[in-house]
Amino acid sequence: MSKPQTTTPRVGAVANAVAILRSVIGQPVPLGVNALARAARISPSSCFNILKTLVGEGLIDFDPVSKTYSPGSGLYALAPQGADGLGIFAKCAPLCDRFAEKHSATVALWRVTPSERLLLVGFADSPLMTRIHMTVGQRMPMLAAAGGRCVAGALQLSPAAIAERFQKLRWDNPPSLEDYMRQVAEARERGWALDDGAYLAGVTTVSVPILDRLGRPAFALGATLFRGQRSAPELARIGGELKTLARQVGASLAL
Repeated sequence: MSKPQTTTPRVGAVANAVAILRSVIGQPVPLGVNALARAARISPSSCFNILKTLVGEGLIDFDPVSKTYSPGSGLYALAPQGADGLGIFAKCAPLCDRFAEKHSATVALWRVTPSERLLLVGFADSPLMTRIHMTVGQRMPMLAAAGGRCVAGALQLSPAAIAERFQKLRWDNPPSLEDYMRQVAEARERGWALDDGAYLAGVTTVSVPILDRLGRPAFALGATLFRGQRSAPELARIGGELKTLARQVGASLAL
């Protein structure tokens, strides 16, 4: 006599939340409620209510300006070892690997979150035996280090807005507000920013912004080296080549 077949109970709200998470993670650009509802095949009202809960839990970030949703840092806390940028970095890893090998630098991709953080979604290691290693999922304030300077320049924040955020930053070798403002202006003009041991002593980082379709910084791409490893002209050359890499990465992510 055969045993009766059993089915696994399906909780609709949980299944819908999973469908929404998959839709958010699967897209290289943030989406609004209606687009996510269509992708998850649920009603916009149900989608909106679930999104509010996911945002509250930190699994999804909400951008109040564009009214769109993107993966939150809480997802990295759930799976810090295997996140791989939630599939984001995998799309541009070969480009970053080649750049890291060419310049003997660690190349990192940071996502700009609506909560004003830079979230590391992936990195390519330097080929050197002694190198700077990072951890996927680590975070820092949005305006910190070289990435923060280029993001501040791309956002065209007012001096008052920059000053307010600057006061909350922690540096190993803090620049003055005047120097920081000047460096933000330089980053905006030339398209790349430099932090030479200010945020982390002994570390130099060159960063460029990667803009979305609205012209806002969606990511910051940085090349990190030990301080003193490159001359000023060499760092400028890395900055110029990072701008080209940023365009290639943006294209690979369909931004």
